[in-house]
Order: sequence, then structure tokens, then C-alpha cells
Amino acid sequence: MSLRQKTISGAKWSAIATIIIISLGLIQMTVLARIIDNHQFGLLTVSLVIIALADTISDFGIANSIIQRKTIGDLELTTLYWLNVGLGIVVCVAMYLLSDFIAGVLHNPDLAPLIKTLSLAFIVIPHGQQFRALMQKDLEFNKIGMIETTSVLAGFTFTVISAHYWPLALTAILGYLVNSAVRTLLFGYVGRKIYRPGLHFSLASVSTNLRFGAWLTADSIVNYINTNLSTLVLARILGASVAGGYNLAYNVAVVPPMKLNPIITRVLFPAFAKIQDDTEKLRVNFYKLLSVVGIINFPALLGLMVVANNFVPLVFGEKWNSIIPILQLLCVVGAVALGRQPDWFAADGESARGYQL
Repeated sequence: MSLRQKTISGAKWSAIATIIIISLGLIQMTVLARIIDNHQFGLLTVSLVIIALADTISDFGIANSIIQRKTIGDLELTTLYWLNVGLGIVVCVAMYLLSDFIAGVLHNPDLAPLIKTLSLAFIVIPHGQQFRALMQKDLEFNKIGMIETTSVLAGFTFTVISAHYWPLALTAILGYLVNSAVRTLLFGYVGRKIYRPGLHFSLASVSTNLRFGAWLTADSIVNYINTNLSTLVLARILGASVAGGYNLAYNVAVVPPMKLNPIITRVLFPAFAKIQDDTEKLRVNFYKLLSVVGIINFPALLGLMVVANNFVPLVFGEKWNSIIPILQLLCVVGAVALGRQPDWFAADGESARGYQL
């Protein structure tokens, strides 16, 4: 199969999986917003925002560094695998020990047990990350799509059923752990048929990967601050309920485009990496990508802004009417932020340029 055919097939499978995952996520969020009280919903969203930073640090751009390299040896892969596992353990311990301090900074002691529970995910998640990266490198998006859809469905089923009996933030967090465990088990099962990590470790062999990953991680941290700092500030000043309402609006207006856009960018990143030596071809295809992203997202955001007054009470309940103006404003923010993806720069090995921009 040619690179073009693999890319088109990858886009199809990635689109199907992403649409299903986004749909399940929106349904789950809607169910939780309606059946658990505003404070518990706020605790859930704030704890997930906090753990998202830990997730960025634990990966350290290693997955993308594997995809970007045209060829990579067994020694490098094995070293990166165990490095990922080690980083996961460090992040888990750090989040567990810092949970009370973080909860104190945000003036909400109820966050501490939630953060401690979520930190356990970092013992599990790294064991599947490399296998996913290798599948993405080979444009095996059919396998990735089936695995991620299955794991999200498992977490969704656990959360929605359990929340009707125990309408608490902890219930949804346990659902997140179910999702992570199933995802890792499936990636490990399928991935070990392709490659089995050895017992070797050579930090010197992965210095290029680490430099590449460091810039991507820095870029991800900057993006994290840009998108999540407002939620944390609101949680500290006005409480978890207000932060939860803001995050609910954010997840409706901004997150779907952020997740739909990588249907294209995630598939094209390994394809771009294969033509990284042809700068002109890379540039032309990048601008075509931006055009497609805009055509898909602008009409949807405009429509949501217009119908927000009816959409919020109908979908989430009248207790969330206070988020209507926030939702409308975030539709504008989402439209302005379209196309912010570092993958073009990463594809030619210049991950630093995405950070510098």
C-alpha cells in the first residue's frame, strides 16, 4: 500500500474512532452534569485538569520522537520504553505526595483524595504508550481506533452505570482508571506481537529523542497553561462549582475542535515525517491542512454560539444556565485558536520552532 493510500485509510479509521470517542465523552459529560451536583462536577473537572499536566510530563514527547525518526533501533526503543515507565512512576509518586499541597493551594481539601486516586493511572499508562506510537508510525490507525474505542466504551459504561448509584466525582475518576487499564492492556497485547522491549538501557542512545521530546513537552506545557490556567484560577478564587461550569462550557465549545483537528494532523504527522526533507512540499501541504480545519470548524462554532440560550438548559439542565455567556464567548475563542498544531514543525525534526512560536 502506498503512503497516500495508507494516509487516506488512516484518516478514515482515525475519523471514525475520534467521532465515536468524542460522542461518548459528550454523552458522559452530559449525564454527569445532570445527575451529580455542581460541586462534585467541579471537583471532577479540576482534578482532571491537574492530572493533565502530569500526563504531559510523564510522556515527555517520547511517543512523537519515535514517530518522527525514520529508523529507530531496538536499543533505543527498549531504553525509551523503560524511561517512559520510570517517568510514570516518578509522576505517580510526585502527584500522590503533592496532592494535599495542591488541594490547599486551591482552597479545596476534597481534591486531595481524587488526585491521589488519579495518580495511580501513571503506573499503568506508560506500558502502552510505545506500542501506540509504533502503530501510529506505521499508520496502523485501524488497530489504534479499535483499541481506543473499546477502552473508552469500557470507561463510559462503568461511569454512567455507577454514577446513577453513586453520583460522586470519585465514580467518574474510577471510570477513567478503567479506561486507562483496558487501553494499556489492549495496546500491550497487540503491540507485543510487533515488538517486545528487552532489558537494556542506554541513556546516551536516546539523547536525540530526549532533546526532541523536551521541546515538544515545553510547547505542551505552554499550551496547557494557556488552556487550563483559567480553570485553576477560578477554582482557587470562586470555588470548584464555578470552575466546573466554566470547564463544562470549554468542553463543549473548544475541546471538540481540538480533538477533531488531530484526526487530520495526527494522521498526517507520520506522513509529513516521511517527506521531511522536501521543505516546499511540507509547506504546501501544511497550508492545505489549515484550510480544511477552518472549513470544518467555523460553521459548527458559529451555530453553537447562536443556539446557546436553548442548548444549555435543554442538554445540561437549568442549574447550568449561568454558563451560557461563557459558552458563547468560548465559541469565539475556539474559532480564533483553530489550527494551532505543532505537528508540521515536529515532522521535520524542528520541534523547537513550534515552542518558539
